[in-house]
Amino acid sequence: MKIRKSVPQDLARIMDIYAYARFFMAQHGNPKQWGATNWPPEALIRQDIAEGSSYVCTNDTGRIIGTFFYTCGPDIEPTYREITEGAWLDDSPYGVVHRIASDGSEKGVGMFCLDWAYAQCGHLRIDTHGDNAVMQTLLKKAGFIRCGTIYVVEDHDPRLAYEKTDQTEGYTDIRTHYDLLIAENNDPFRDPPALRKYMELWDGQAFLDLMETDRSKTVLEIGVGTGRLAVKTAGHCRHLTGIDLSAKTIERAGENLRDCPNITLICGDFISYPFTETFDVIYSSLTMMHFKDKRRVIGKVSALLNQNGLFCLSIDKNQSERIDTGSRKIRIYPDTPEEITALAEEAGLKTKKTAETENAYLMAFMK
Repeated sequence: MKIRKSVPQDLARIMDIYAYARFFMAQHGNPKQWGATNWPPEALIRQDIAEGSSYVCTNDTGRIIGTFFYTCGPDIEPTYREITEGAWLDDSPYGVVHRIASDGSEKGVGMFCLDWAYAQCGHLRIDTHGDNAVMQTLLKKAGFIRCGTIYVVEDHDPRLAYEKTDQTEGYTDIRTHYDLLIAENNDPFRDPPALRKYMELWDGQAFLDLMETDRSKTVLEIGVGTGRLAVKTAGHCRHLTGIDLSAKTIERAGENLRDCPNITLICGDFISYPFTETFDVIYSSLTMMHFKDKRRVIGKVSALLNQNGLFCLSIDKNQSERIDTGSRKIRIYPDTPEEITALAEEAGLKTKKTAETENAYLMAFMK
């Protein structure tokens, strides 16, 4: 197979391939992504060809069997500037692939096109519809990491955003990592006493005391996990809401916390979730390291806090930029007390108390 730029004479063949792709998608549980709008329109492909960003994949006889859009540069795709439920892994210039399709006549066309595009720049972003299981499987096989959710101009359906760079090969996205922990029966809520004691090096009684909870207060935990801290907090507040990105983690938390009637669990991204209430206490332990845009997180915390409310954090002293479990690696964004304090003050929060354990910095801010 070979890749070349499309020429105007290829247009009819390209549109035939897109027609087949719409049929294939519909037959594989994805009728909405392109079928609802008859995407992509011929005028757009003509424009791609004229601008030199349309490519075709040919077989050994020269027949066109696949097509895609490719371009590269700094901040090249406007719809990728806003991402929810996660963050891009690398802010350097990147390539982007859109509208990738094949005629189904030969295997491996999609992978060949993605490998070619990645070879051009070493940093590639792409998105796909949540119903496009075939493309999601291909992207994972090709080494892409799911980074979050973006929205496109052609419809209102969210798109799953993926990225691949030289720095992220072999990494696992956060959501998949925590889903896998549950599949591996790795549940801190159910740890033996020795492991529970070990975790208190980050968020033991000293951390719980920072919250100053009582039976009149509403509380939000960011990154509730399987409920290890929530079960300790729920009995000392009026109501506790816990949010977590991993569906499997939230499902397990529901099992673990079923005897706590004053807990509400939410599966979602803290940054994008539309909360309808505010809170007296918001806390998070070992979760800020998963957020790249910490300014945005702390700004939202401030907006969700009631007046005189508390934001309590436990941040790891470890400054590694990855978690390595042995079987997979996860990209993280380590915190420092100085950075967190500066961002908190910028968001209108005042430092109330700080403390330190062997493994963590404990911080409480007041609105």
